[in-house]
Amino acid sequence: MENVNLKVRSEKGKNANFRLRQAGNIPAVMYSNGTSEAVQFNFKEFYQVFGSNISLSKVFNVNIDGSEGANTAKALVKDYQIDPVTSELLHVDFFKVEENQVVKTKVAVKLVGVPKGIKIGGVVQKGERFVGLECVSELLPEIVEVDITELNPGDSIRAQDIKLADGIKLTSNKFSTIVSVNITRKSQEEDGSEEE
Repeated sequence: MENVNLKVRSEKGKNANFRLRQAGNIPAVMYSNGTSEAVQFNFKEFYQVFGSNISLSKVFNVNIDGSEGANTAKALVKDYQIDPVTSELLHVDFFKVEENQVVKTKVAVKLVGVPKGIKIGGVVQKGERFVGLECVSELLPEIVEVDITELNPGDSIRAQDIKLADGIKLTSNKFSTIVSVNITRKSQEEDGSEEE
C-alpha cells in the first residue's frame, strides 16, 4: 500500500497557501470522526501515488508528522479542488479510515472488452463514469470493471447490473446507464436497403 507523508501546518489563509504551492506543497485537511486537522503534503510524492487521476476510492497510508497521538493511519481522498484555468491542484480533503469502518464513496468504472455489436455497426455510448458504493474500507475496490463484450446494438448495462463482491452495496441510482451500444443511422439505412 502506497504512502503519503503529511505535515501539520499552522499557517492558514490565501497567502500561506500560495507560499506552500510555490514551494511544491499542497494545503490539505485531514478529517476523522468529527475532527479536522490542517496538513500539507509534497505534490511530487502525491503524484507518484495517484498520477493525474485522483481516485476517491484508493485507500493508502498516511504518516502525519507533528500530529498528536498516533501519526500513522489509512486514508481516502474525500474531495479535492482543481484550478479551472491552469488545472493546478489547489487543495485536498483527506478522510482517515479506521479498521472495518464502513465508507461511502464514488468508484471509477472501467469498461473491459469490445462489444460484438461493433462488428455490425453498433457504437459504444458511455454513461456514468463513477458508481457510488458502500462497504468496509478493506473491501473497497479501486475501480469497478464492467465486461461489455456481449453487448449487441440496443443493449445496455445499468448500475444494478454490475456484479459486486459480497459486502459491497450500490448507493447510486440502480437505473443509471453505465454503457450502451447504439445503432448508427448508417447501419439502420443498410438494414433497410437489405430488407428492400
